Amino acid sequence: MRIFWSALGAVCLLYFGPPAGKAVPRASPTPGHPRIRAADLYAPSVRRSVQSYLRLRLLELREADLERARLVIEGQLGIDALLRTPPPMPKDATRRNKP
Repeated sequence: MRIFWSALGAVCLLYFGPPAGKAVPRASPTPGHPRIRAADLYAPSVRRSVQSYLRLRLLELREADLERARLVIEGQLGIDALLRTPPPMPKDATRRNKP
């Protein structure tokens, strides 16, 4: 009796299983976006790119602060403009730093 059920199970697996000759599709990365390994995130070239991007961003923030300080000195802005949060970056600065 045990052999009968084993044979019946094997036949069902063969009959209802995936068709022979066709490979099961794998999940592939989308075109144009390669899969990134965790080790690739710490590669020296990636670190240099991020460092240079952060340097440019800090430079832009410094430029904005210096521009505010200049406007305060020239009397175009009040002294409280230096104490509150900085205004958003100008449009030309945001366009320059698009990756």
